[in-house]
Amino acid sequence: MKNYDVAIIGGGVAGLTTALYAHKVGMSVIVLERSKAGCGASGGLVGALAPHMPENWNEKKQYQLDALAMSSSFWADIELQSGQATGYHKNGRFQNITDERGLEKALMREDAAKSTWAGMGEWQIRNDENHPFENSPFGYIYDTLSAQIMPRDAMSALAKTVKNLGIDVRENFSVDDIHPQEIIGTEKIRTKNIVIAAGYESWPWARKYLGVDFGEGTKGQAAILQPIEPWSYPMVTGAGFYIVPHAPDRLAIGSTSERFWKHDNVDEELDALLAKVARDMPLLKNAQILESWSGIRPRAFRPDPLIGK
Repeated sequence: MKNYDVAIIGGGVAGLTTALYAHKVGMSVIVLERSKAGCGASGGLVGALAPHMPENWNEKKQYQLDALAMSSSFWADIELQSGQATGYHKNGRFQNITDERGLEKALMREDAAKSTWAGMGEWQIRNDENHPFENSPFGYIYDTLSAQIMPRDAMSALAKTVKNLGIDVRENFSVDDIHPQEIIGTEKIRTKNIVIAAGYESWPWARKYLGVDFGEGTKGQAAILQPIEPWSYPMVTGAGFYIVPHAPDRLAIGSTSERFWKHDNVDEELDALLAKVARDMPLLKNAQILESWSGIRPRAFRPDPLIGK
């Protein structure tokens, strides 16, 4: 039986990226995926890569900012190695300002971004008519730091890169139990180290071996819309929604965040989300739904990066 330096349970964005970096430092790696690499919550529709608000800066926000700073070169390298597009590009984000309190916050954040974002992007307040909002009485925010990606294209390219490097990726692999240096499932896997990167299904393993509940699953729903008129704006975020333009006639709308659900299929929660977006964005009224999606995402109980031993 072959022994591996590291076995990774889960072939989503976290698992495949971990495999890539472990391979780069000379480790032998195996990825165990219960379905197909790149599916699950990683293979959704939205693909928004937006920074935290720039005020009250802390280590967690800096950690995420550093990740955003890496994104451009990381995904460019994946595209080069795989020969496939990922849809990554940095075109910013609009946010509407609807009241005086919102304007006060926006002004404060504009000043804070100058120091916390360290020149990586700007937080601008605009008062022109170049926006998609129904009403914008106090202007709108344009931040130049936000970026986007096409999740399924990116995951396909990442999976291809990992496999092209000769990393052992076992799809349709069922994990039944984990021991300190052995994984039992479809077959026995011997390994020096184990990484659990199985999305919301990681929580039971953490609970079993560490005796701690770190999080739970949260249902999300999204859709791809084709607007009546071409969309000429960057990503837009609002109260509980993202609009991510993957093409002038292809907009990803998402996503719900449902802590309690009866099933994991698309339902009326998505209808309510799309109705809300259409009320706020006249351009999206009567838009055609081309595709809908639902899935279960991992949600941590605390906003801490869950990476480490």
